[in-house]
Amino acid sequence: LRSGEMFVGRQDVFGFVREHLLGAYQNNVIVLHGQRRTGKTSILYRLQEVLSETHIAVLVDMQGKAARGIADFLFALSDDIAYTLECHNVPVDLPDRVEYESAPEFTFRNRFLRAAVAALDQNGRGRLNLLLMFDEFEELQKRVEDGRLEPDIFSFLRNLMQHEPRVDFLFSGTHKLEELGAEYWSILFNIAAYKRITFLDPSEVGRLATEPVAFSGMEYDPLALDRIYQVTAGHPYFTQVVCHEMVAYHNEICLLYTSDAADE
Repeated sequence: LRSGEMFVGRQDVFGFVREHLLGAYQNNVIVLHGQRRTGKTSILYRLQEVLSETHIAVLVDMQGKAARGIADFLFALSDDIAYTLECHNVPVDLPDRVEYESAPEFTFRNRFLRAAVAALDQNGRGRLNLLLMFDEFEELQKRVEDGRLEPDIFSFLRNLMQHEPRVDFLFSGTHKLEELGAEYWSILFNIAAYKRITFLDPSEVGRLATEPVAFSGMEYDPLALDRIYQVTAGHPYFTQVVCHEMVAYHNEICLLYTSDAADE
């Protein structure tokens, strides 16, 4: 879900993220983990709105990154950041691709990232931080194991986390960092705060089923809502599948009755 119109629940997740980025237990590295299709990516899209007063959140889709090598990766990451800032009316210059080839870490950090953070203070919205949200973060390990990315990327990321106070990090995937069983993550997992993404509760399933169709006059029997929860166990994806099929069936019946009435 790319907007909040059909988004329900997850207030515990948003509260956790706010607390660790802004509150008493401040930590600039957060890991959201859980089963596939439980709404992790939808949460990242929603965080762009939820944190809009304190952060500009950049969604980094690791599955969509075709980069080979650290220069390619950091240039693609810079492009994601520049595009997001531009969408928020914060212009920032993207260094030439050739500069990343000769000095990728220096170009990304000193030439681009720090300039991007400085530009945040010139947008008239007050002091904002940059939040880099890596979706499907396990792809980083796969890239290293396939030889498409240098292992140094992990130590470089840790260095950014420790020494760039205006840049926060969020990783989303199916594992906790410790569960990946690779030494690459050992330099990161002891500084991260974890939140497991679980299923929806019965009231949230009810909202997900009823709110999107409230304008149409379609209504659910309370027992039907109970049954949907029993069938899906509150899994967001399967709840949406069941509701989609029920709406499609409802529309077919309405069309059938309309056609019969017209024939009469």
